[in-house]
Amino acid sequence: MIVLLFNLKLKFVMKYNLKFVLILLLSFTSAHSQQWQGHWSSSFGEIKVMEKVISSQNAGLVFGNYAKLGTLIGVSFGGKLHGYFYDQKSKKGGEFTFTQRQTGHSFTGKWSYKGKVKKLDWNGNKINNTLANDFVNVDRFRSVEGQWDSNFGPLNFIQDGVFIEASYSDKGRIHAVYNQANNMIYGLFTNKEKFGLLYFNFNAEKNAFKGLWSWETKNWSDQVWSGELKRNK
Repeated sequence: MIVLLFNLKLKFVMKYNLKFVLILLLSFTSAHSQQWQGHWSSSFGEIKVMEKVISSQNAGLVFGNYAKLGTLIGVSFGGKLHGYFYDQKSKKGGEFTFTQRQTGHSFTGKWSYKGKVKKLDWNGNKINNTLANDFVNVDRFRSVEGQWDSNFGPLNFIQDGVFIEASYSDKGRIHAVYNQANNMIYGLFTNKEKFGLLYFNFNAEKNAFKGLWSWETKNWSDQVWSGELKRNK
């Protein structure tokens, strides 16, 4: 009887431990998937998106285009995509936030022009998960790669297409995406156990930038991050 009870208990533990491990693995897989990559129909034409997963932060970097003359860059986490768009025809841009529905096949969103308070709707539906041919060979000609001095120590930008990695001082790393249409990068940075968001605006010569940063998703007013390219000093 004692042996029988022991075997039953052992089977129970093994069964539910395996189930727990399976749940963990499934959670890990879904958490690090490309949530936004592919083609979307939207309120402002078709959106084509490529996404790079940043596993260490359970996030992604997104680059896309919409309606042929528009571009967007952003950071995705927790089913949300926040970033900046730029219309090359009107030379105007602003911020957007998209939120995926539970199925992942559609999103609801808001956008506003830079400096404007009023937010308008921008919604969309998933067409497919295919990487667009537009992004197979992303142009690196207008690169911002190199050694930079900044008010938070030296930066070393390494660029892979539109995606940028950098170490800064001895504090942490930067993961960002670059939009050559308006010389801007947007992304996240790590600092020990903390992380935050940043954006840098580069000048026309690409030898200096000025931007802002914030811890996590808090207000980033007056938190300046600026720098100059070393080889031009």
